[in-house]
Amino acid sequence: MASPNAPVQMQAADWLELQGLLARIEPGWQVLAFGSRARFQAKPHSDLDLAIVAPQALSLAWPFSATTSTRCPGGAWCAG
Repeated sequence: MASPNAPVQMQAADWLELQGLLARIEPGWQVLAFGSRARFQAKPHSDLDLAIVAPQALSLAWPFSATTSTRCPGGAWCAG
């Protein structure tokens, strides 16, 4: 079921998971959604494109650490 409260097109369970990640955002940072989900034109297997704007460079491993993440096929980070 799609989430009626999400500012992008996504399932309710995915929106809850994303909210958990967004809770780690530092004050002063911005998260911008773009792409098909932000335009509400997503297909069933569309990804969610996010950009994080921060006053300093971020680690490529953020928000995951070596103990909580794995590399997915194609080199993307996956929560694990």
